[in-house]
Amino acid sequence: MDALSRPRGLNAFTLKIIAIASMTLDHLYFYLYKAVPLPIGLRILGRLAAPIFLYLIAWSFDYTRSRPRFLLRLYLWSAGVELFALAVNARNPDPPGFPLDTHISITLFSIVFCLYALRQAREARKAGKAGCVLLWISALAALWLFPVYLPLLLPAGPAAFLRALLPSPFFADGGPALVLFGTGLYFVKDRPWALGVYYSLYSLLSIRLHGSLQVYMIFALPLLLSYNRRRGPRLRLFFYLYYPLHAYLLFELGVLLSRRMG
Repeated sequence: MDALSRPRGLNAFTLKIIAIASMTLDHLYFYLYKAVPLPIGLRILGRLAAPIFLYLIAWSFDYTRSRPRFLLRLYLWSAGVELFALAVNARNPDPPGFPLDTHISITLFSIVFCLYALRQAREARKAGKAGCVLLWISALAALWLFPVYLPLLLPAGPAAFLRALLPSPFFADGGPALVLFGTGLYFVKDRPWALGVYYSLYSLLSIRLHGSLQVYMIFALPLLLSYNRRRGPRLRLFFYLYYPLHAYLLFELGVLLSRRMG
């Protein structure tokens, strides 16, 4: 393929590389800031990561060959990394930085579950299957409500284990607001003007929701608008493994450096 025939813009692979680079810089500060003097600019650069991941997961919902298998894969990944983080944090109850945090996996699963349930309910309504509509609306309500109240009835240990197995927007990175934002991205993802307005409004709102640093997510908008709808190299396993492994290594490095300084 010559240069003139190549699609302009950035493919999904390139956007993912930008996102994991941004995420890694953010986590450098997140896990090491008490052990090593690091500039807050790392956290600013880190604001690019989540929007890119959310935007690409919205496109993946359209491009995947099997939505049920895609949803199952995200659930197993989310439950696996959450259980892993639970074990690591139990072994290090008082880390020098933040505890090992893998909650973006819950965010991504929750978004895809919402999209899948809404699509299934819509198709059932078109087919005149009122019972199926009620079933999927109930499943959506369960995602948002059931895991929130059940852990209140259990001791802290079993409740934490249950939260890993029953992901909910209330346990997600960014909370319900980010899950709703990511779900909404799906409906504007292929309309540049709508995407720009929707994304910009949330960037401003996020100052109140997530703190002043979150406004820097606005700088990810040009990257989203540059997406050329091409996949690029497929390294799915790499991206699934990189997230928990790099976070764990940085977490352990923070613990090691803090002990040496102490």
